[in-house]
Amino acid sequence: MAQISIKASIRHNRHILQRYFPRGKGEAIKPFIDYVRETGIIVIETTFLDFVEAITEMGKHNLDYKIWDDLIISCQMRRNEVQEIYTDDKDFEKIEWVKPVFP
Repeated sequence: MAQISIKASIRHNRHILQRYFPRGKGEAIKPFIDYVRETGIIVIETTFLDFVEAITEMGKHNLDYKIWDDLIISCQMRRNEVQEIYTDDKDFEKIEWVKPVFP
């Protein structure tokens, strides 16, 4: 399921876009938006409840604020019943309900 791999996908695509559009972000934005549309990636909105759940889970599992953004993503994943994330970020291993898949 590639729907929620936005963070990893953006990181990967940033490298691709920098390679093909070395002049800057302005040139890369439209091709990136087109790419997201063509691939069928679903962009999921962050809700207030994702933040509330992240704070609760951080306390419950003794997680550090250093993985706050990963914890928010994991709460989005749980809300959307997604367990796997394709990433190079090892911090997702600290979140028990997430199964990171490393390329």
